[in-house]
Amino acid sequence: MPARVPCPLGPALAVVAILATGCGGATGHVRGRAIASPERIPRGFAVLRSRRTSDDGLPASALHALASSRRPYFAASSYRGARRVLASPPAWLLSANGGDLCLVHIIYPLLSSFHGELLAPTPTFTCGSPAQARQGRLLDVQSLSTTATARAPALVLGVLPDGIGSVTIGSRDGPDVTAPVLRNAFAAKIRAPAWLRYTEGARVRTTSLRPFVGP
Repeated sequence: MPARVPCPLGPALAVVAILATGCGGATGHVRGRAIASPERIPRGFAVLRSRRTSDDGLPASALHALASSRRPYFAASSYRGARRVLASPPAWLLSANGGDLCLVHIIYPLLSSFHGELLAPTPTFTCGSPAQARQGRLLDVQSLSTTATARAPALVLGVLPDGIGSVTIGSRDGPDVTAPVLRNAFAAKIRAPAWLRYTEGARVRTTSLRPFVGP
């Protein structure tokens, strides 16, 4: 099960987890599994095989968060293998030791300050197996409301395998939204996200989005 790895989120950040338990949840790493080199790039994600550019470098805050992680563990080669997949919000895809794929992105605070304390952008990352990523399950949802409810506007972002040109995200409380998939990734703003759907060859895949906030 893909899971968001522990991260220091401030109280003003209303974050919605998908197929996970949010910050502090279990990771996809299995104890005792042999460590695999992140140099072994999983099939199905061409962006990871693209030529590295200066834009692919992870920001210092994200590097610190990854370096602090023990499960999954990230080696220096993981950072070198990272590729930026979204410009806004800034997001990167990389492999962890053990073979998991991780989507790293920056969460911007909904409020500039809280009780007089300035809130800075916070890096977070969600990890899953390559098989889960190929099934459209490596994704995350961030509420865009300080009063998070199941009907709040949200930002949905995720990773999809090669050959997917677009993804449709369904809403519980409004029109559906279709977003392009570029560099194996997508991002879209939508009210009350309920599911995402895309076509892979002759097969239509649907993934339910289950926020942990109440109605």
